[in-house]
Amino acid sequence: MDMMSAPGVVTEPYRAALEGDWEAMKRFYEGNREAEACPLTVTNDTPFHIAVYSGTKSPVRELLQIFPNPPFDRPDDYRNIPLHEAGAIGYVEAARVLLARGSQ
Repeated sequence: MDMMSAPGVVTEPYRAALEGDWEAMKRFYEGNREAEACPLTVTNDTPFHIAVYSGTKSPVRELLQIFPNPPFDRPDDYRNIPLHEAGAIGYVEAARVLLARGSQ
């Protein structure tokens, strides 16, 4: 499976997210758990950054079910973690879910 295009960037789940196909993103990570730490964008957005941008709680919750110790406090190149992004876009439910799992 060709997961990468730019050095270190995983493209398959990002393309799925752009198309709103969260089930495909979920399936990708269920079969490629080692990719949880790989960035999805050239600015180092993680799967959790992208899930927060969805505006729905399902992708965030589903990723938390897949990854027992998620890297959701890993910042992107702008030093924002998914919790920051949830606050910036006013997505309170995602912020609550992340805080309940220990995001700082």
